[in-house]
Amino acid sequence: MKPFFSIDNVELGYQKNKPVLKINSLSIPKNKMVFLLGKSGVGKSTILELLGLMNNTLLNSNEGSLTFQNGVNNYDYTSLWAGTEKSLAEFRNQYFSFIFQNENLMHNFTAGENICVTQMIQGKSLKDAKELALSLMQKLGIDVAKFDAPIAEFSGGQRQRLSFIRAISTNYKVLFGDEPTGNLDWDNARNLMQVLKDDILAKEASAVIVSHDISLAMEFADYIYLLTEHKENNETWGKITAENVIERTNWENNFAQFKNSFEEKLK
Repeated sequence: MKPFFSIDNVELGYQKNKPVLKINSLSIPKNKMVFLLGKSGVGKSTILELLGLMNNTLLNSNEGSLTFQNGVNNYDYTSLWAGTEKSLAEFRNQYFSFIFQNENLMHNFTAGENICVTQMIQGKSLKDAKELALSLMQKLGIDVAKFDAPIAEFSGGQRQRLSFIRAISTNYKVLFGDEPTGNLDWDNARNLMQVLKDDILAKEASAVIVSHDISLAMEFADYIYLLTEHKENNETWGKITAENVIERTNWENNFAQFKNSFEEKLK
């Protein structure tokens, strides 16, 4: 099975000749949950911005390659970024979904409107969108009677869960999360991740999650990618190497040992 993303010899960053992250070879598999772990400044959000077509952080587009495979077509990122803002938005809406630590809800909309609008953009009827929204609200412990309530009536943790519901209610191929459980307690974070795990399996989709929570990653990830810091000639950047792409089977029977190893590498 071909991966969703194939990445070869790329440098990512925000200023020419100043890479934040270097990747020799990497793929994001289909139907899996991938966690990106690493200390601040090694490029976790940088790669998320690029893959999600949020910000073109690809520095060496003429040398490296980055492609997305949807099962039928192979899309080159250099060509995608050469398109219009409209074409980029249409591509994101068709294939990707997003959830961030900042919930990014529209506060002039009700909870239900926030959740349903993305589904309706993809062509779903209001009736079907509401049915799914109510089901997910109940699953994540939010009172369904507050479907029509303004966002101001919800706590920070509830808003985070509403944002999550909005993200997973669409027909995405890849969901990108940047610290999506940062405002949640452990029980709610675990519940959210379990719902996401079930959702990507049902949709034959994948999730790419940036997190600092090693325990959460080890419980739910199929793969953990460790982004480590590299220093050379007074320059510092992040990198991902083959030895730091770790499959679940490696830590399932050695949980404590691998957790200690992860913690040591992320200091």
